[in-house]
Amino acid sequence: MYLQKSLLTFSIIIVLLFLVALAMPYKVEIFYMLTFLSLAFLFLIFSKNQDLVNFLSELLKKDSISKRTDTDQKSSLIDDDIFEGLQTSKIEAIKSIINNHDAKKFFSLGLIGSWGSGKSTLLAKLTQEMKKEEKYIVINVNVWELESLENLLQEVDKEFDNIIFKYDKSIWIKHIVKSFFSKDYFSILSKYFIKSNISFSTSLAPTIVDAKKNYSVTLSQAIQDRKIVLIFDEVDRLDSKDEILNVFKAIRYLTSFDSVFTITALDMQKVISQTKIDSEYIHKIFNLKYMMPEISKNEIVSFLKEDIATKLSIFIQKEDFVRFISFRDQDTVKSLVDIVENYRQVKNCYNDTYILCEILQKQNTQWNEYISFEFIFVLNLIKSIDFSFYSELMKDTSKVGLLLKELNKLNDQIARLMEKDTDFKKIFDKLQKEHPKEMLVLISILKHFVNPQAIEQNIYIYTHYKLYDYLITQEMYSSFVLDTNNIEKRLNEIEIPENKTIFLKILISMIYEDKANQKAILGTILELVGKHNVINFQEIFEYIISNNGTTLLQLEYQDIFVKFVTNYKEMAFVFIDRVFEHFLRFYGADIIEKEYFKILFKGYFKDLKIDEKYINEIIKQFLVRIKGIQDFTLANELRKIMYDYFKNHEIKNGFNVYLLESIYYEEIPEVLSCFGESIDDFVDDENTYRVWIGSSYSHTQYTYKGKELKRKFYEDKEKENGK
Repeated sequence: MYLQKSLLTFSIIIVLLFLVALAMPYKVEIFYMLTFLSLAFLFLIFSKNQDLVNFLSELLKKDSISKRTDTDQKSSLIDDDIFEGLQTSKIEAIKSIINNHDAKKFFSLGLIGSWGSGKSTLLAKLTQEMKKEEKYIVINVNVWELESLENLLQEVDKEFDNIIFKYDKSIWIKHIVKSFFSKDYFSILSKYFIKSNISFSTSLAPTIVDAKKNYSVTLSQAIQDRKIVLIFDEVDRLDSKDEILNVFKAIRYLTSFDSVFTITALDMQKVISQTKIDSEYIHKIFNLKYMMPEISKNEIVSFLKEDIATKLSIFIQKEDFVRFISFRDQDTVKSLVDIVENYRQVKNCYNDTYILCEILQKQNTQWNEYISFEFIFVLNLIKSIDFSFYSELMKDTSKVGLLLKELNKLNDQIARLMEKDTDFKKIFDKLQKEHPKEMLVLISILKHFVNPQAIEQNIYIYTHYKLYDYLITQEMYSSFVLDTNNIEKRLNEIEIPENKTIFLKILISMIYEDKANQKAILGTILELVGKHNVINFQEIFEYIISNNGTTLLQLEYQDIFVKFVTNYKEMAFVFIDRVFEHFLRFYGADIIEKEYFKILFKGYFKDLKIDEKYINEIIKQFLVRIKGIQDFTLANELRKIMYDYFKNHEIKNGFNVYLLESIYYEEIPEVLSCFGESIDDFVDDENTYRVWIGSSYSHTQYTYKGKELKRKFYEDKEKENGK
């Protein structure tokens, strides 16, 4: 239509210019002027219509234009139009309002409904139905895309201009000719040649009120008995008060036009709460407000079981999907369909699920051996219902596993024996204080469909949108259980060093849920870490020491850890340091048994051969870590293990200096008693010692020669005995 209008306008202007030229002298100069203006106008047409440029370019090609064939397949993703069939019965009320309204008067209808209640869907279906009837001229305006009031009004004016041109070209031509000589509010000059922010007035220009009335008459003459239905949608997406007020101003602007019926879809409560616009003002904008009928749960369930189940059937059997969404968790007595509130939540969840599953299927048709479909669907449903909670889960993906573990305690017999608080209601109520109840219900349902061993891997695939060669199927894991040598074979097949580390981390996360095979697989992993220097052993240690609040440092596995710290001293130093770090961080939670420190220390210092350049670092690091242990008896036992090693070492005096520097002065007697040493044997007269002296609240470091420290020690002891 734009091309037709532009060419027709061009013809009219050329004719008018030639008529003017005939009445003037210097016709040659006038001819050149007309030629220039013609070229300028053509440039404007070309600059605004890329389709015309492409069309003419194709005409210039020597090859004939091949016929276009529509080979595009219908998109598998769904938009609001998927719900059109669901809204057929609900549009009759709105059609009845439109039909019963006097066609010659402006009317404004507010379509009121909450977010996701199906307003856009209903309007899409209404548009589809009304376009079948000649008496309706439907214009859809997406206010969110147009942004400003200027753009919104310009869009409406252009649509009206198109309507006049379509239904009566003679009226449209008269309007163009008139506007060429007299610029007014609806001048063709302002529409096609002059930017809207540039204006000028002439003595012939009518007032804005008169211009609007004249234009309304022109519009009415063109459409005759037809009715313009102007639909404003996506008001809910506008963020600011000014943007929403712009829509209301546009509606107010349209009140001057006859035969116009506006429908504005909005969430009244959201608009009022977010923008603080007076509700009375909103009520004045609309002649009538129509409340969206509530969506019944049966409609949503039917949509899920029929439409969505059918569309997802390439990824999961329809019967399995229906069984999944209908499954009622015995603990929460809720099903997935109980949580879903509207079509938009379903649509968003479906689209996200379809995209990920399609990506994975292109990579490997057996993708569901690596990740559960139900896991993908539930996380995407959480995303569509409560994005803030979903964002929390994605920031710290370990939360998914932690929540599943907590919610699974009721069915975990071991947890029942080890934990006092095993009643599901108490656990659920406790979690509900920190997380939304509905989201906990979804995760509780998830625990019935996802193998606990595979949670870590499911999250990894979900967040990376890709299947990697280091992932583990259940069949593969079973082969590791049958023969742990298969772990090394699989490790050697992985080429990228970083991926070897990730493979072992995933395997560790899986054995956390497999008590029966933990020891055998863990022992193999530690051997592989020691043998393969390309593996990031620090990351492996983190997974072994702590994962979702649990640890593999069990006393029953002490032999494999002692073997590791005995055989691989350099890695063992880092490993023990990490154990210290976690013990101090979670002290009081008993995540690591205290006995383990003594076992690891003894294993590490057994047959230890230390490079001189590392000895001071090892001593300082361990003594600092030990100082942080609140259990003084355990701390002294660990110091004793170190002392027993260094007392026969040439660096004995250096160790003693560092030890005294790492404790408080008042602790020296108890430490020496634990060592079975006196201060005379422990402290060398010529060495320099730094000790912390002070009250229980503050200490100051002092420096003493060995003999001075001994003298002070005995003097303080005599004073204490004198008391």
